[in-house]
Amino acid sequence: MAETLRSIALAGGISSLTTALIMNAARRDHLEKTIRPALAGGMWVICDRFSDSTRVYQAAMGGVDIVVLDELEAMVVEASQPDLTLILDAPPEDLLARRQARGVPTDTFEARELEFHQTIRAEFLGIADRNPARCRVLNALLPEDELASAAIAALEAFQAARGGHV
Repeated sequence: MAETLRSIALAGGISSLTTALIMNAARRDHLEKTIRPALAGGMWVICDRFSDSTRVYQAAMGGVDIVVLDELEAMVVEASQPDLTLILDAPPEDLLARRQARGVPTDTFEARELEFHQTIRAEFLGIADRNPARCRVLNALLPEDELASAAIAALEAFQAARGGHV
């Protein structure tokens, strides 16, 4: 259900508030059916996108009041906040060229102009700056194996700082 809801939101043609509501419904479904059961079973969960994405796209770019998003997040996510967020960063023009070379379909967000993507990048980097205990910024242009190694190193450093191991 979460992916169905997300695909509706990504189809476009709806307001930023409606998109935020749909994304939060998808997130809640994903939390209830996948994330929380995995955590309860002692597993680690790696999730592609979470509340930061909604905050960037619907608040910073869509004009939804941050107070509304904070309230939605509190109801939807509750205590299931990420311990660590890896932000894969690169200049938008480089990512666009890479996406075009791969022939990856474009959604309503990715089809926007370069300035939009530059603002999105700045917003994500701002989140990382404001949340240094949780966020690590990685170079998204690294070759896959190097990026995977960088992600694993970030996980290991995070766990070591908490007194654990990966």
